[in-house]
Amino acid sequence: MKSDFKIYEPIIRGSHGKLKLNHVDWKQSVVVRTPNWLGDALMTLPALYQLRKVIPKNVTFDVVCPRKLASFWQCVPWVDNIIAFPGRRVNSEIRERMIKPLNPGVAVIMPNSFGSAKDMYMPGVVPVRLGRKGNLRGALLSHRLPQFVRKKGKDTHHQVSEYFDLVEPFGRIERSVEFPFLNVDVMFSDSFAFEMQFLLDVEEEGRPILVMAPGAAFGPAKQWPISNYTEVAKSWTAGGGAVLIVGTESERVLGNLIAESCGHVYNLAGQTDLKELIAILQMADVCLCNDSGAMHLAAACGSKGVAIFGSTSPVATGPIGGTWVIAQHHMPCSPCLERECPLQVNKYRCLTSITSDDVYEALCDLMIYSVGDKSSEPSF
Repeated sequence: MKSDFKIYEPIIRGSHGKLKLNHVDWKQSVVVRTPNWLGDALMTLPALYQLRKVIPKNVTFDVVCPRKLASFWQCVPWVDNIIAFPGRRVNSEIRERMIKPLNPGVAVIMPNSFGSAKDMYMPGVVPVRLGRKGNLRGALLSHRLPQFVRKKGKDTHHQVSEYFDLVEPFGRIERSVEFPFLNVDVMFSDSFAFEMQFLLDVEEEGRPILVMAPGAAFGPAKQWPISNYTEVAKSWTAGGGAVLIVGTESERVLGNLIAESCGHVYNLAGQTDLKELIAILQMADVCLCNDSGAMHLAAACGSKGVAIFGSTSPVATGPIGGTWVIAQHHMPCSPCLERECPLQVNKYRCLTSITSDDVYEALCDLMIYSVGDKSSEPSF
């Protein structure tokens, strides 16, 4: 790499758990209560892939998730069934009509909330219900791991390590971040037909595609200035490339600000569903994102990219999958993990100190950097 930034390599903590479950009666299904947020759900993938390899082949691997994430889990190639619930909680009807017929022997509860443990509290149906202690939920679990407490600024390993702990009791696993990338069939609605044809045209023209996700739902302490994104877009298109901007409908105004600055910038924010977004990320030559759900999604698609980190720590929540460069300048106050900068002077200096020239150089480096492609096919 010619730029000052380095290729990201996650730090995975080794095992220090003593819980081992021998002679598990899997029955016909393993159900996993997944996190409610896309970024957190994506970080469970390496651990859940290891669990899928451990369970018997005649046992289905099923996920219980909020309805908003159902389309994401449909793109995970080793998931058999998806039980999506509306609202905040799993109700008795879903337990009786959708979970119980799967005849599950094991439930793994990935989130640490009381509600997620209550969602899977089916002692007469699911005998093994494993999760972490804390939040008054110990009595809802049949098997418990110590509570996970994150200390601000004290991260020593990636959060995926905590998810490995939750699957390790079921058998021998590898603490590896290798997993099959997300897979989506290129079948789109009529409303996306124009955008899909545009993508194919851009590819045929030979223009390198840079996908930008300039938003950050967490707050401004995660959001690189839009003026910097604009400068990168100008440099990219001046070099003969095309820029696609993705995000939510509320982030469309950010995309407009960038698109107005130069040609060959196309704003698709708010115009794609999750599967369509995955298809776009798979076609990208390189991506530029804040520390956000879009960053984790792009990484899980196998995309290359540059991730901007400000108030948060890539040690704990860096991108898993693909090849990524972390753009971050360490400050005495970081990582503060705050939504808004608490400083009175030089606010957001952790973000403003990252220059558009440095990021553009890192993106160019990634275009020619290769570490080999991981298989898109599961192996279990």
